[in-house]
Amino acid sequence: MARLTPQRVLRLLAPLAGLAVAGLALAQSEETPEERRARWDQGPQTIDISAYPPEMQQRYELFAQKCAKCHNLSRPINAEFTPQEWEGYLDKMMRKKGSEVGKKDKREIYEFLVYDTQIRKPQYMTPPSGDQKGQP
Repeated sequence: MARLTPQRVLRLLAPLAGLAVAGLALAQSEETPEERRARWDQGPQTIDISAYPPEMQQRYELFAQKCAKCHNLSRPINAEFTPQEWEGYLDKMMRKKGSEVGKKDKREIYEFLVYDTQIRKPQYMTPPSGDQKGQP
């Protein structure tokens, strides 16, 4: 049986220490939902929609009117949501007391948000495999 020298112990433990450091760095890089919302809230509060089709410009106005009742517009403007996540988030907003978001409003706001995602953030059009961003 091989003798356990200090050098051998170091050779055995070095890879484990490296994994521990990498795991710690990864854990620290993960944003909490609160940190993510704070980052989104600090971004731009408007979108230049001048090149958007007229119907999307109208939907932007509805989006701005309804969504600004509960939070600043920078949060949804800077959110990193897929169409599926927008759907779930809008369902949540419909249930929120005082939001005054009806089914027709939800559909039009959803259409705007998906269109805007396609234009400004196409990387979020499909969900990453096995990854969920969570609610803002």
